[in-house]
Amino acid sequence: MSTRNSGVETDANDQVAEKEIFCAPLPNEQDDNDSGGEISHILDSMVKEEHKRLRHCHAQRRYRARKLHKRIVALQRSLVLLQNYRDVLQETVYLRYENAMYERRISESHKEPLRFSNPMNSIME
Repeated sequence: MSTRNSGVETDANDQVAEKEIFCAPLPNEQDDNDSGGEISHILDSMVKEEHKRLRHCHAQRRYRARKLHKRIVALQRSLVLLQNYRDVLQETVYLRYENAMYERRISESHKEPLRFSNPMNSIME
């Protein structure tokens, strides 16, 4: 019996040893787990870099929009000033025209003899 028991014990020990072998990760499986971790790390770093790039792009877009808005506001102010200047020039031209017409009427009235300045002159004619 002792031989038999020792054979049974050997079989049991072999089964336990086989289980331990199967429980331990194989070298290829361990490499796959490590490479999976590396891939995950690489993907995380790529996501972070892409997020950083997108934030930078959005910041640049906002900066350009602010600069463009400032230029537009400056151009609008310049346009208002030019329109005011144009209005003043048009008013000046109109006033000069009116002044010239007034001066012409005055000069024409000076050229004409005064008809009714002396009532005797009008009777004698």
